[in-house]
Amino acid sequence: MVIVDDVCTTGSSTIQAVEAAREFGFQVVGVMCLVEREEAGGRPSVEKAVAPAPFISIFTAKDVRQEHLMQNDETSPGMPAAGSGCEICGRPAVVHSPRLRCETHKT
Repeated sequence: MVIVDDVCTTGSSTIQAVEAAREFGFQVVGVMCLVEREEAGGRPSVEKAVAPAPFISIFTAKDVRQEHLMQNDETSPGMPAAGSGCEICGRPAVVHSPRLRCETHKT
């Protein structure tokens, strides 16, 4: 069986799924995550829990943010930048190429 998760942050829900599958007698041959949020550091925990099977992420959160930046310019609505503050005032930032700024300071 392959465990598939949409977003892996700390990896705890993915690890729970692996443990539950094994408890029911399934052989886990891999774990796949659509988006890995690297900043949370969940990969080592998932890799340890699923070993010897592989853990594969299709995209990272950084990949998603970079793609968003490539498709939008300074005048477009920003995508919230999780955990980031405006480089001018510190309020919650939105992503605007090439800077992290709040809606007030985006231009």
